[in-house]
Amino acid sequence: MIMEHLHPAGWSHLATRDDMNNLRHELSADLQSLRLELRQEIHDLRIEMHKANVQNLRWTVGLVVLVQAVFFAAGSYFSS
Repeated sequence: MIMEHLHPAGWSHLATRDDMNNLRHELSADLQSLRLELRQEIHDLRIEMHKANVQNLRWTVGLVVLVQAVFFAAGSYFSS
C-alpha cells in the first residue's frame, strides 16, 4: 500500500551511507569555512568600531575644551 505512493524509480536514486557521510563531511567543511569568515568579519568590525569611537572621543573632548574656553573668556570679558 505505501509502495504505491513511491515514485517509479530504482535503487540508484536512494542515498547510501557513504553518500550521507560524504555530504556530512562537505557540510562540516562548509560550516567551518563560514565560521572562520564570520570571525574575521567580526574582528574587522570591532577594529572599525574602535577607530570610530576613538575619533568621536577626540572630537567630543575637543569641543568640550573649546566650549569651556569660550565660557571662560566670556566670563572674564563681562566681569571686567
